[in-house]
Order: sequence, then C-alpha cells, then structure tokens
Amino acid sequence: MSVASWWRNWRSGAFADTLEDSIDRANVRFFLPQDSSLYLTRWTRRGLNEKAEWLWQNFGVIKEGVAGIARHTVGKGISLQIDSDDQEWNQLAEDDFENYALTPERCDLSGRRTFYEAQTTAIEQRIIRGEFFCAKTENPLWFDEPAFQLYDSEEIGDPASVPEGVRLLDGVEVNSATAPLRYWLTTEDGRGTPIERARMIHWFKSHAVNQVRGITDLAQAVNPMVDIHELKRLTTRSAKAHQLIALVLKGIAKKKTKGALGAIESAGKQDDGVTPDANTAQLEKLAGGAGAGIAYVGEDGDAKLISPNSPTPLVEGFITDLLMRDVCAGWGVPSEFFWNIAKLGGANTRFVLSRADLLFQILADGLITRFCTPIAFRYLSARITSGKLRACKDPNWALKFSWQTPPRVTVDNQRDGKLDIELMRNGLGNMRGYYNARGENYRRQGIRQWIREWKEFDDELDRSGLTDEQKKRIRANWRAGMPGAAPQQQEDEPQKPPSDKPGEEKDDE
Repeated sequence: MSVASWWRNWRSGAFADTLEDSIDRANVRFFLPQDSSLYLTRWTRRGLNEKAEWLWQNFGVIKEGVAGIARHTVGKGISLQIDSDDQEWNQLAEDDFENYALTPERCDLSGRRTFYEAQTTAIEQRIIRGEFFCAKTENPLWFDEPAFQLYDSEEIGDPASVPEGVRLLDGVEVNSATAPLRYWLTTEDGRGTPIERARMIHWFKSHAVNQVRGITDLAQAVNPMVDIHELKRLTTRSAKAHQLIALVLKGIAKKKTKGALGAIESAGKQDDGVTPDANTAQLEKLAGGAGAGIAYVGEDGDAKLISPNSPTPLVEGFITDLLMRDVCAGWGVPSEFFWNIAKLGGANTRFVLSRADLLFQILADGLITRFCTPIAFRYLSARITSGKLRACKDPNWALKFSWQTPPRVTVDNQRDGKLDIELMRNGLGNMRGYYNARGENYRRQGIRQWIREWKEFDDELDRSGLTDEQKKRIRANWRAGMPGAAPQQQEDEPQKPPSDKPGEEKDDE
C-alpha cells in the first residue's frame, strides 16, 4: 500500500468530518498516551492543584461551593450504626466508637481532627485536590491504639533516587498490572519513605483506566474563574474612574508642561498672559474635599463631561449564565444551588436540589466505603482483641455496619413529612427511613426516646391519683399506639353515619 493510499484510508473512518481542519474554528489537539497510566503527569497534576488552590483562596463562591458540598455530604458527621443480632453489643460498640471518634488525641495521630472533622477534610481534599490520602497507623501516646494520619496530596511523590526495579508513577509504586504496591512519602533528604498499600487509604476518581492519581474537580474552572476575576477588576476600576469628572476640551491647545487644566487656566489670562481675568476664567481644583470642579473657558474653548456607562448590566448575565455554569458543572452541582436560586420557580428549584442531593449521596457513599468503614472496623477489631470490648455474639458483625448521613436536601419539609407518615401508616415505610432522612439516629431519637417518654408518662400517671377509668382513657389517647400509626379514636366519640352517596358524608347533627 502506498503512503497516499494509507493516508486516504486513515482519514476516511468514522467521524472524519470532526477531525477536518477548518479556518472557522480553533484546532484542538490532545494526544492520548498508549499507556493510560501515563494519562496524568506530576507536572500537570501539580500545576492544576496550584491553580485550584488559588481559586479556593481568592473566590468566595469557590470556597462556599466546596464548603457547601462538604457540609451537605457530611453535616455534623456521618455516624456509625451497627445492626448485628447482638443488640446489647451494638449499643456498647456504638458508644465506644463514638467516644473514640470525638477524641482527636486518640483517633488522629496529629491530634488535630476528630473523626467527623476528618470526614469534612476528606471531601474538601477530594474536590480541590482530586484525591484524599489517609494512612492507617497506631497512636503511641494512647497505648498504640489504631489511629489515622492524613497526608496532603503533594506529600506523596517520587524520591530523588528511585530504587532499582521499582516502577514509580508520581509517587505510587505499581506492579505490572498497574496495581498500587506502595505509596512514597517525600522527605527532606530526598530518599522518601514507602507506605504499604494495605495501610494507605487513597480515594480519588479515575478517568483513565490505569490512572493512579486524581485530578482536581476545579480543573476546567480555572480559565472561566480567571475571566471572571479580570472582568471584576476591570469593571471595578472603570466604576471608580467614572466617579471623577472627566473633561473633553475643545478649542484650547495644550500648554507645554501644564496639561489640560493648565490650558484652561491659561485661557483665562488677560492679554498680557500674566494677570488672571476672574470674569472670564476660573478653575477650582479637582483634588481636595470639594469632590467636584468647575471650569470656565473663553469663547474659543469648550468643555464636555464624559458620562459613565460602566458597569453594564450585561456583565452579570455573562458571568452567571455562562462562566459560572461552566465552573459549577465540573463538581456536579448546578450553579443555581449556590448562586441566584431565588430566580427559579418551584419545579426548577426541586430539580436543582434533586441533582445536588444525588451528588451528596454519591460522595457520602464513597467516603463511607473508602474511609469510615475501614477506620471503624479496624478500631473495633482492636478493642475486641485487647479485651476492652467483649466479643459480639454475631460472627458477621463486621458486615452489618450502616452509617447515618445528614438530612436530605429539600424545600418541601411539610409535604415530605406528611408523605412519610402516610407511608408508615400504610406499612410502606419504617422508622429507620423516616429518621435517617432527617439526619437522626432512628434508635436514639426514635425507638428508644419514644419508649423513654412513654415510660416517663406512664410512671407520672401512676403517681397522679386519678381513677383507673381516667388513666385508661388518657393512656388510650395520649399518642399513637406505635410510631407512625394513626391516632386511636376515643371510645365516647360519636361515629359518623354512612353517606347515602358514594364519596360523600353526612354532616354531624
């Protein structure tokens, strides 16, 4: 086959028109590497992280966007619930882990964060840096209990001298299948310290098949945010400049070394060029506290004010409807969730919130699987092994973890609450789903609290001195017989007679 024939056949495949060069648009190129593990270089990843960090430090909308995603994903903290067959052990284990999670000196090797604060850090790192690193270690200050140690993304990198036979990809040692073996922690001497894969939690989203490091979710937001930054500076500068009086002078030549104001002043001189003529020209200084200036010129001169036309109302629409949408699309939350949601109608608002809520659920599931469950299992296993927590009678307790997430995002609290109650009354819902959707523990705020209040009410009723008949009536109508059930009807309440027509009822007489 000739070169010309090969070239003609190569360019005539599917989507050939898309690849054709044109003078009507810019020609973009991206060379896909044969080895997808080389999709992202250290130089590219670090450069993107530097720009993403600059965005977070300089833009309130970026800072609130990241904080808002973390806030709705984690809330006050994703807490542990254990559903093993050993009910007593479930309570003991949950309370033990809760005490551990709320003590930063125990759970965090650096002593800086509680377990729940580390969850927020994980979400923020996952969005800004594209990845989250956490090493599973032991705390020597607390009897070598299991602990975690968080690492910045830039702390993982290649050592100055790579050991022979080791394949390193941006600080990650991999085997022939590109599976991570060890993570190399950078040190001052350049030698690096390896951390085994089994002791490192690395949470990121892989775009390329064999990609080993994460890409910031703000990568495509850099250029639009730089445009917004420049537009804001130019608009602000223009608005400030137009607060001063700008003059266009006609018919008055500029005097050497005097400028425009000197020209006005000179135009008000008498014929000798020295004596000022107060009747024909005066000049009040523009500087000072007066805030304005009045220029009087002769018959051969004219002064015209420049009216301001900036900032234009088109700037906000350009920023909001084009640039900000592109920025927010990168992290998966519609821009209206953080910007101008008041302009949306009810249906549009619900759609925006549903999309945002889905992202929060996906991030929460990833955080639970990658970080929360390994930390909780490791700690409880160590407590059982050391004898500080009795063994669970259910051998499969480690497979029965569940996690309480924050309340779901909604604008219809009243409607959703009524719907949940109706579902429970008809046997289609349960207390766990009802309380979990509101960010509460169904055992503590639901079943247990319901029983506590009933017992306190019953004990107080016994001490009230009422008759047995009175106590019976009060107990029957104090609240529903069970959570979610319809209230019981009083025995002495008259029943409504049946209706003569379908769908209608007779009025009470």
